[in-house]
Amino acid sequence: MARSESPGGLVVVHHATSKYRTLTRIRSTRTLFRRTEDHRHLGPAMTNGIVRVKRRSAMSENLPITVGVVAGDEDYPAVEWATYEAAVRGAPLQIVTVIEDLEPTMSAWRLPAEYCHDVARTAQGVVTEASVVARIIADQAGVRDLDIASQVLKGGVRDKLIAQSADSAMMVFGAHTSSGLRHDPISSALATHARCPVVLVPVAGGATTPQHHIVVGVDGSPASLEAVAAAFDEADRRGAPLMAIHAWQENQLHSAFVDAGDSRSIDLQNAETAVLTEQLAGWRQDYPDVAVSFQSAHGDPVEVLTQFSRDAELLVVGSRGLGGFTGMLLGSTSQRLMHELPCPTLIARHRPDNERALLHRFPRRAFATKPTTRH
Repeated sequence: MARSESPGGLVVVHHATSKYRTLTRIRSTRTLFRRTEDHRHLGPAMTNGIVRVKRRSAMSENLPITVGVVAGDEDYPAVEWATYEAAVRGAPLQIVTVIEDLEPTMSAWRLPAEYCHDVARTAQGVVTEASVVARIIADQAGVRDLDIASQVLKGGVRDKLIAQSADSAMMVFGAHTSSGLRHDPISSALATHARCPVVLVPVAGGATTPQHHIVVGVDGSPASLEAVAAAFDEADRRGAPLMAIHAWQENQLHSAFVDAGDSRSIDLQNAETAVLTEQLAGWRQDYPDVAVSFQSAHGDPVEVLTQFSRDAELLVVGSRGLGGFTGMLLGSTSQRLMHELPCPTLIARHRPDNERALLHRFPRRAFATKPTTRH
């Protein structure tokens, strides 16, 4: 067993009889991070510990995968996920944290200079330690040339991270969903206003063994093309099968007069299934190597998503839409999802310019089945 000390105050313990590494902090015997076969936050598919990079697509490869660390080692599952994502994309990894601008002033309420310096040093230590963790993860995955950078941003957390998203291919954050550890309005703001896809990685709760598949929520709206595009791209990169889920609910008036076995109800279900199959048709031709299955389910969108993605490698949803899944990220339903994340969840950001390009490339008759009134 060999030991080495990192600049961030971590001791790396290499077990000769195991392919795993354990990081322990000098000032604590508590385990910070451990690779295990049942770790639920795995990013891309692995083969004998080596990241499989199938191919690269033209999706912002030169922009970094940015991971935010706020709670120190509690956010390491997000660091792990972001590291693998950067490796599989061949993109740089950027680790950031944000502190308020606490420069001492000449006012009567000025902060002591030493306090400001301590805050800055602590923040730098957080990103430095996270960088060490990321480097070890990359080395374990056989990606020793991964470009890893860290940065401490000064200013308002929400505004700085949203601004950072404009120069990132993806933003990744830890989501503390168990026992109300942290209801972070920053995550909600980023899910709504970020200028790139946002991934929320659960960092609490019991470990499960994720199955090697990706789940995408589809609602038949043009906006959901963003989610479908992102899901196919992620599945193709990982060599993972893709499961598309479409949840539908008839309105209350319809429910009051139509039984589940009524022919009109069956017709409605068939129409909703057609929405799903139509929207996937072109993508299946463009990604012939991605195995696709789909399920149309009647029920609450969050409950349906949670049911089908609890053991998934990744869940992909849209940031806005007309109903079903992509529309749920606008109100109380989105808060429910962010509290009940069943697995790492990618929120595909809606961009009107990209929507026009996608619609031109993949026209869908299914869009005509949905009302055009925007919420």
